Amino acid sequence: MEKIDIILSLLVVLVALHTFGALFRTYNDWYRDGGKLYSFIQRELSKGNFESALSSCERHLARCPHDGQLLYLKAKALYKLGKTTEALAAFEVLKKLEPVWSEDADSYIHSIKSST
Repeated sequence: MEKIDIILSLLVVLVALHTFGALFRTYNDWYRDGGKLYSFIQRELSKGNFESALSSCERHLARCPHDGQLLYLKAKALYKLGKTTEALAAFEVLKKLEPVWSEDADSYIHSIKSST
């Protein structure tokens, strides 16, 4: 192998490591901050601050519209606020977007439909 081949190979490895590191840091920051956000919203719901919880959900869903956890928390806040039509729509979207949430969403959907 010539020196240029070795240098190019090392350069490729360094770029790959840098890219992987940047991706890891981005994911780690999102995960750490996302966990704090979910906890904050859950606390707001527990304290009865439904408007605050809803506002936080909507603000962050504008940036991450496919975040199932945020969508669930938004739907729950809407439900707690008595906005059943909006809550029902949000739970339906959640079921389609994140099938993992289907059981929880179905229980709220059933509750909404049986109360109307």
